[in-house]
Amino acid sequence: MKTEILLLLFSSLFFFSTSISQYLYVGTEPVSISLDLYNEENIEEIFMINVFPQEVGGIKSFYNDRVWISPKSSKKVEIFFVSQKCIVEDIVKFEITAYPYSTPDKKIKKEITVAPKVETVFCLLPIKKDKEVVKPDDEIILETTAKNLGKNDYDAILKVYINKELISEENIKIQKFSTITKQYKIKINNNWNPGKYMVEIVLLTNDGKTLDLKEDYFFVTENRNIEQYSINEINFFYATSRFVFKNSGNVKSEPFYYVIEIPSLAHVFLRIISEKEIIKEGNVYKILVPSLDRNSYYSFEVKIALYPVWLISLIIIVIIVLVYWKYYTITIKKAIVSKEEEMKIKITVKNARKTKLKNVILRDFVPSLFKVSKDFEFFKPEINKKSFGIELIWNIGDLNPGEERIVTYKIKPIIELVGKFKLPKAVLKFKEGNKIKTIAISKSVVI
Repeated sequence: MKTEILLLLFSSLFFFSTSISQYLYVGTEPVSISLDLYNEENIEEIFMINVFPQEVGGIKSFYNDRVWISPKSSKKVEIFFVSQKCIVEDIVKFEITAYPYSTPDKKIKKEITVAPKVETVFCLLPIKKDKEVVKPDDEIILETTAKNLGKNDYDAILKVYINKELISEENIKIQKFSTITKQYKIKINNNWNPGKYMVEIVLLTNDGKTLDLKEDYFFVTENRNIEQYSINEINFFYATSRFVFKNSGNVKSEPFYYVIEIPSLAHVFLRIISEKEIIKEGNVYKILVPSLDRNSYYSFEVKIALYPVWLISLIIIVIIVLVYWKYYTITIKKAIVSKEEEMKIKITVKNARKTKLKNVILRDFVPSLFKVSKDFEFFKPEINKKSFGIELIWNIGDLNPGEERIVTYKIKPIIELVGKFKLPKAVLKFKEGNKIKTIAISKSVVI
């Protein structure tokens, strides 16, 4: 470390005496100026020292800004200057001021001329960055400038490291007496741990020798983020919702309860499948989601049984069909009223529709084993003999909504019947234009 001598005398007269002839040359190693301060007073005095500016042109000063000196004595004070490595030689000036604390108006000033030493031809300027603190899913922009202070063009290698991991490597060409600036956009995703990250930018020769290196730091913040989504599936037996939780942050998540509110009627059909704790409070279920590492998942299922719903729906449909069949259709019922020697057959026709039915015709059939009595109680039918037996046709006419008609006839077996015998079904038809359409058919009657 080089030291120059500067004499500063405080008495009734103040003046500087220095051995510096022209320039003070400063490099990356500190160079100091030594001041001898004299207190000619009979009391202890505090002397204030100031260097202005403290830093200029890449050259910085540092020193003690106050000194205690005993009566009638002196003290040596050093002011240090240091230069950045990568600056072009240029002359800068510093002004040194000294004065007693008790009499600040008694100031003595001295101007010092300082010149930097050019210690290297190739170097890097300090790293620039657009932010100190980076959030996940954001980016940081790093900027470096390489200088060639020599008289020839130069080929070099530029490498960028973050926490000792190589991020970028490229070959660069620096023209003589010029600079080249590079920017690097670094994407910070959720795989980056929160904390401090060291940036190193290295300038190397083509054979790997380090020409210069610059370091800096930035910080990555915490990101606590839980993504939640559901997968729904329905089959005949169950409606299933699978709730999935993913830790997409950059730190381990804290456990929490996921709340589901279920309608009262659904509790009977509900089933929750989870490996963790489930708390039920009325209609509310609280399902524990455990602590999750980064990029890890947890899921549980909520199942609602559907087959009771289908069963209830089927019962309702059957009831509706039966009610409709009974109260909103045309019905025809055939029955045996008596089983004497002459069996009495009764056929009831009812129009349960809301509309009028026109030109209604009722047909029934009697097998050839039976003889039809000509004694008819209500309506006398048209009787036609067929190959299979006898056909009875009643022309009922129109049936108003809700109107009912009853016809009866008697039959007598020609031979003795053994066992059970099934009578044919009665058929109800109506005319629509020139066409005859079947409306209803009765059930068979067993004798």
